[in-house]
This record gives sequence, C-alpha cells and structure tokens, in this order.
Amino acid sequence: MKGHADSISRKYIVPDESTLDVALMFVPSESVYYELLQTQDAKGQPLDAYCREKKVIAVSPNTLYAHLCVISMAFAACRWKKMPNVSWKAFPGWKNNWKNSRISSAPWALI
Repeated sequence: MKGHADSISRKYIVPDESTLDVALMFVPSESVYYELLQTQDAKGQPLDAYCREKKVIAVSPNTLYAHLCVISMAFAACRWKKMPNVSWKAFPGWKNNWKNSRISSAPWALI
C-alpha cells in the first residue's frame, strides 16, 4: 500500500504542472479500505496516516463521490469568490434571502 501511495504522489502531485496538491487513491473494495484504515506498518504508523503524509487520500466506492463533491465545491467557491459581482447580478435576491434564512450564513462571509 505504501508503494502505491508513493507512486501516486510522485506521478500525480506535480506543482510545476498546476496539479492539485492532493491525489485520490481508489481502493475498489470496502473491506480492503477498512483494512487500510485499521492496519499499521512495522513501526506502528497507521497506513492511512502514511498516505496523508504523502498527500494521498484513500477513497472507497462509498467515499469517492463525497470526496469528488468536496473538491468540486471548493472549485466552485473559488470561482464565486473571484467574481462575486457577476454572480450576484445573475441571482439578485439570493444573498439577502440566504442571510435571512435559518440556515447558517457562513458561506456569505467569504463573498
């Protein structure tokens, strides 16, 4: 598993090529993913902690979609933050309606 994490880190985290600073490692079986989370190496370090040190996030079939959604939302937040005036012109009443709703207004603090 460490070899796969090292390989993924070397191949897919390349700052000079404008890649993300993290990579996802797909583990195709929930039981293998669970073992990854529970297993330690000979030095007592959990394997998932080793992967995180290499900036590789292990994902299972059940967690892959959630991780991709988070990455997508982060990109969307960056786009909205860069051009808030254009965004709010397209949705004029949304900002005030959101602020007045019971839902947290924390996202609007960024804009």
